[in-house]
Amino acid sequence: MIPSKKRLFTNIHNKAIEQELSKEPWYALKPEEIVVQVEDMCDNLAASLAKYAPIDQRYQEAVDAANAKRKLPEITQFNVAVVGEQGIGKSSVINALLDRGLLDRSGSSRACTAYATILEYKKGAPDETDLSDVSVQFFSETEVRHCINEQVDRWIEVHPGPQEAGWSSLCQDDDDEDFDQDNSGEDTTFHSRTRDISEEASRAADTAEEFFQIIFNVQEHVECGEWLKNELYHTNINERGFSALCFDAARRMFQDMARKKQEVSLERRKAHFTNVPDKTLWEQTAAIKRLWPFVKAVTIATGHILLRNGLRLFDIPGYGDTSQLREAVINHFRRHADFEMIIAPFSRVQTSVLQERYINLSVHLKGAEKTILVMNKSDDNIVTLIRHIKADPFPSIYARLVSLEIQQEQGTLDPISILNYMDQLLDEATIAYTKYETESVQKKMQSKGVKVFSVSALSYTTSRNALRKGNGVLDQKTAGIPELRVFLAKLPGTSNYKNYHDHVFEILPDLRNEAARPLETHPEDATYAAMRSELVLQIPKVQFELESVVQRGLDDSTERPWADNEAQDIAKHMEEWIKKMWVHPLIYHSGFAKMLRENGIPVNGKYYGHNLNRDLLRAMKKYYHRWYNNMSPKTSNFAQAMSTSVQNRLHKTLSAINRSSSRGGLKKKASEELSRVRQRIKKAYDTLVASLHSSLAETRLRFATEIDIKCPIAMAMKAWYERALDPGIVCSGNGTYRRRRNVLCASITNPVGTDPQPLLEKMGKQIQTKLRERWKMDYNAFISEAMKLLNGFSRTTEQLLRNPQYMTFRHKQARTQLKKLLADFDIRLKHIQNRFMKTEEEHAVKKSK
Repeated sequence: MIPSKKRLFTNIHNKAIEQELSKEPWYALKPEEIVVQVEDMCDNLAASLAKYAPIDQRYQEAVDAANAKRKLPEITQFNVAVVGEQGIGKSSVINALLDRGLLDRSGSSRACTAYATILEYKKGAPDETDLSDVSVQFFSETEVRHCINEQVDRWIEVHPGPQEAGWSSLCQDDDDEDFDQDNSGEDTTFHSRTRDISEEASRAADTAEEFFQIIFNVQEHVECGEWLKNELYHTNINERGFSALCFDAARRMFQDMARKKQEVSLERRKAHFTNVPDKTLWEQTAAIKRLWPFVKAVTIATGHILLRNGLRLFDIPGYGDTSQLREAVINHFRRHADFEMIIAPFSRVQTSVLQERYINLSVHLKGAEKTILVMNKSDDNIVTLIRHIKADPFPSIYARLVSLEIQQEQGTLDPISILNYMDQLLDEATIAYTKYETESVQKKMQSKGVKVFSVSALSYTTSRNALRKGNGVLDQKTAGIPELRVFLAKLPGTSNYKNYHDHVFEILPDLRNEAARPLETHPEDATYAAMRSELVLQIPKVQFELESVVQRGLDDSTERPWADNEAQDIAKHMEEWIKKMWVHPLIYHSGFAKMLRENGIPVNGKYYGHNLNRDLLRAMKKYYHRWYNNMSPKTSNFAQAMSTSVQNRLHKTLSAINRSSSRGGLKKKASEELSRVRQRIKKAYDTLVASLHSSLAETRLRFATEIDIKCPIAMAMKAWYERALDPGIVCSGNGTYRRRRNVLCASITNPVGTDPQPLLEKMGKQIQTKLRERWKMDYNAFISEAMKLLNGFSRTTEQLLRNPQYMTFRHKQARTQLKKLLADFDIRLKHIQNRFMKTEEEHAVKKSK
């Protein structure tokens, strides 16, 4: 027997955090040690059996199986989206969780300049590394053009240029519903709009100006700056081909950047930096990341125990982005997250309407069981915070603080005593307030089912700093970060533990059985031989039958969300809403035109928060929910039809095995192997049912939710909004508002075959198509697994038979060696399995306490 290869476990651990997690099953298991042990035992088996491959094909097949099954499942990535308002410490919390300052400068202070930052594991990186690989993903040329058009719109909303004919009707809140008359007699001097400009619109215009300055590189080219200033402030950029100039300048900028920096790939629209030290992380990438208008996302790949074990963090920009494209990109990450962590300011969770709205959105998108609320900065502004709280001990603490201030003014206590006593009172107040506020929010969130954590990233970071240690009120433990870190660590740990458990208790025993096949001595009879031949012939037929079942199921059973008569009812409700709610004075003509230009979702101004797409979706929602309820039972029926086709084949095979008159335990062995295959088919069936349900639920959620311009209904209405604004279709003058409404009413059920496609027809077909696509992937995964199992069993029925070389000396020698190898394999496998059993016993004891 070949001795085991000695391998050193890679020193990749963060011992301090590992200690925090040591009682969690996945981490207590020490999976990196399991990986090495499994690879070692499989390599030992493969290397020892390889030399016997020429005398019996089953030895080579065992070697191939050992090489394939030596690798445990890849660590499952669990994506957590970190969301919240700007400036409340999302990045600070992530930095504290990782004990590294990776995100100190992850985004600009402007809401619309921010981008998502993904933190993930760099394979092979040690936990305590200070090196990272950084990838910057830029927008495509199509997306860049969209960005430019958005910023032009933001600018002209505040600085429209000369007041030419008809301009006033677009920029004033007119009193006449259909007011759109000629104003050519007015002065056409250059000015900003005379009406009041909202703070949001003004800030968006400032950002647009910065956007244009970056495109034209005014820092290096002064003459471009003078030209740009003139274009922006003294012309109407909407009429001078300004967008095209911006696009050409942006393209040249990318080409120049690619020439100067080898890390930039123009074809892939990416910049990639490797092994960047933490202390120079942002300095090395700053030149590229200053081009924030074109950055889609930044990925930081590095080492850390959380990242190494599957956690992947999406640092999502703050709420309120005025770029609709960027908001859609952000929501793309949220949709692909498995979990959401809302960071909220500690003192405003219970009183902020905005926080309540976004908590409800997270629960809607992910469900309460996949949402947590993290209250940050729990030791700020303590005196102000406790002043009006009547519950004990706050009145007493506040009274003592007031008394201390009086004594300080009167000089009855020395300054050092006052300072010491003040520190004690503030510490007492902070700890009491943290507990009080946490309990209050927990009670409020209990009805939603959302778990609440209280943290202070600042206090935690301070307590970790040797020079500032002891300055903070809260220590490492009471700052809440370790508790949050343990919770997040469990998220990928559960699925990874199950995957490793299945490999050790199912896949490796399969390998052991396959490796033992050369020891089989069973002769076959005619019935068994016929069964094997029939199985080989039937497997392709089973696959064809499964594929046919899929096609029939997708064609016949994926129903539309509404019938034709119901579509008429929906259309009627939509038209009534349009004529009742999209009218003056609820929405002024200028505001309505602005909404149409902004894809039905105003980014700022008087109607911010209104959403034309959501208005239309309201009439469709109940049909989407009914569609989900009708389709839900069908998922099990579809999956059962798939499973039945495979199980029928296995049942016929078992009957043939039972009819066999073969001796020596062949029937028993074959039946046992078939039983294992049936169990695996049942497992694949359960996975299929879960996948079909998940696909159905996600499809319903996608179509019944409207949050950005990439949502299905927003994309469907885009062409109709453009049509309503087209002067060639809707002429100007009195009645414009009404004519635009009529165009949108026509969008709902206009004659089939027209362009653009009617809304209800398009949405009905789209949800069918999307579900079919998702279900087809789920079905194909089941078919692939079923065919793999059937073909594997077919090969097993042959491997159970006696080899012609069985009585030769060489074969006997190989079997003797094989028995020793299997005994060693059994010992090693039992040792690994015991680690799982011990871990589960310890965890059960912990849960019972």
